[in-house]
This record gives sequence, structure tokens and C-alpha cells, in this order.
Amino acid sequence: MSIVTLRDLSAILGIFTSAPAEAAGNNALTGQLMELLIALRSEARESKNFEIADRIRDGLAEIGVTIEDRKDGTGWRVG
Repeated sequence: MSIVTLRDLSAILGIFTSAPAEAAGNNALTGQLMELLIALRSEARESKNFEIADRIRDGLAEIGVTIEDRKDGTGWRVG
């Protein structure tokens, strides 16, 4: 998935269109979509497809979302 594809999907779905601070925690759909992206990234990492995993991480970073890989799993935060 390219960063352009991520942006296009975000625009189509109407997510990540406002400032990250405004969107954080205000939309259940945003949380569900983030969980989906994290699951896709985890699958890519498990398959050793680091290019895709890095694209997801970097694309989210460009829109103000930080992915955090921890011992208990992957989390995310705005900012």
C-alpha cells in the first residue's frame, strides 16, 4: 500500500481530514480503522514484508499518528 493509496482511502472514507488533535478519540470509526491498519502492518511484519509495514507506519506518521511497537502489542497515539 502506498502513501498515496492511504491518503486516497482516507479521503474517500472521510477520516484523517481534520487536524489529528481534533479527531483523536472523537470517532469510533477512526479507532476501528486504526486497529485494521495496525493488524495489516502486523501481518506484513510477520510475513517479513517490511516495505509495506514501513509504508503504513510512515504514512500514518505523515498525518500525525505515531505507531508504538511495545512488548504487549502495537499501539498508536496522535502527535
